[in-house]
Amino acid sequence: IAALALLSAAVPASGTPVTIVNGGFESPAVQTYIAGSITGWTISGSGAGVWNITDAPLGYWVTGAPEGKQVAFVGREFSDTPGPAFIEQVLNVPLLPRSIYSFSFWVGHPIGFGYSRRPRTEFNVELLAGGNLLNSMHGTGSEGMLDPLGFTYSSAGSQFTGQTLSIRLFSSGAQTAFDNLHLDVRSVDRKSTRLNSSHV
Repeated sequence: IAALALLSAAVPASGTPVTIVNGGFESPAVQTYIAGSITGWTISGSGAGVWNITDAPLGYWVTGAPEGKQVAFVGREFSDTPGPAFIEQVLNVPLLPRSIYSFSFWVGHPIGFGYSRRPRTEFNVELLAGGNLLNSMHGTGSEGMLDPLGFTYSSAGSQFTGQTLSIRLFSSGAQTAFDNLHLDVRSVDRKSTRLNSSHV
């Protein structure tokens, strides 16, 4: 859709995988959905949870989950604190020097909860090191389905090498869904690093 026209296509996986706990959001396993619990992730703001959109789309999804059966939903309309929300995971590995990171993910919104909202719901996906933003992507995705997206980051010349990586998935309100997260890293020689140093 037009809202995604300015965003990059999904980044093909390459290099060595960086472990993301529950990056497919299959835990805890549910028949429909559950709020307030996502294994491996910290929830902040209006709330989040997992939703089995493959078996229980509940009229909000026209396709199932890209990976497994479940997605993470971020942002709740009916909560004690409605509004923005995010989930975050500390990866417990450092940002390596002279390396290229490729982060891919799927993102979308339930029908009626994306571009048709006023104001429209927006997502933001961030890669951080020591709490410092390395790269991010934001926008409004499709409604009723999830699309593959991604970005890259080069640590060439970064002042944050050695600091712990983390991932943050944000929604401006109800509601954004995320699934099938993958982060890969590959080292580059000094010549290649100079050529890729613009990806910061």
